[in-house]
Amino acid sequence: MNYPIQIPLSKKKLLLLTIAGIAFIVCCISLLFYPEKFINPVFGRTTIIVVGFIGFAVFSFFTIQNFKKILDKKMGLTITKEGIIDNSSAISIGLINWKDINKIVRTKMISNNLFIVDTNEHKKYFAKARNIWVKKSMKTNYKWLGSPLIITPTSLSIPIGELEKLLQTAFEENKR
Repeated sequence: MNYPIQIPLSKKKLLLLTIAGIAFIVCCISLLFYPEKFINPVFGRTTIIVVGFIGFAVFSFFTIQNFKKILDKKMGLTITKEGIIDNSSAISIGLINWKDINKIVRTKMISNNLFIVDTNEHKKYFAKARNIWVKKSMKTNYKWLGSPLIITPTSLSIPIGELEKLLQTAFEENKR
C-alpha cells in the first residue's frame, strides 16, 4: 500500500448533520419555552423541561462540532506507516499508533457504523484528550464498547466497505 492514504471529510454530510442539529435545537427550545404544549399523562412539565434542556445541550455541542468540521481543512482520516490519524469526529484524538492497536472491529450502534480500535493503551489515549467533554466521551466509549478509540465514518467521503478494507489491510501490513 502507498502511504499516506488520505480520506477527506465529506462537507455535504457535515452540512446535512449541522442542519439536522439546528432542527433538533429548535425542537428542544420549544420544549423549554412551551412545555405546556407537550404535557401529557406520561410526561409532566418538569420532565419536558429536563428533556428540552439536556437535548439543547447535547445537540448544541454536536452541531457546533459539525460546523467546526465543515471549516476544518485537515483530512478526516490519514493512514500512515506509523498509524491512523483520526480527525473524523468531535472526539478524535489524532495519531493512533499501530503498535497500540490489537484489532479494528466494524460494528453498528443504532443505525451508525463505527470502527472500534481495540487497544490495551487506553490510559495513554485518555491523557491525549483535548478537554473534559472528549475525555468523558472516550470513557463512555470504553465502558460501553471496550475501547476509548472509535472511528466514526459518518463524516468521511468514502464508502464504509472500502474504508474497512483499507483499515484492515493497513493494520495487517503495519502491526508490530
